[in-house]
Amino acid sequence: MPGRVGILIHPGTLAGDRLQGMLSDSWGCILLGSHTGTYQGQPAVFASRRAVREFHDFMQKQPATLTIEDTDA
Repeated sequence: MPGRVGILIHPGTLAGDRLQGMLSDSWGCILLGSHTGTYQGQPAVFASRRAVREFHDFMQKQPATLTIEDTDA
């Protein structure tokens, strides 16, 4: 999401484009999961809660910096 700050990493399933009328559990945040696919005809992330729990365990509350780059350039 251009210009967004405070982007979170959290569980969610639906990852549709809201601007195209789809449902989404995210508005620019990062949804973790073990695999992707479709659910109810929309892009989706699966096993999200488990993936977020594993990520938190892996990070052990250590600070980190995540850099997101535009790959379309």
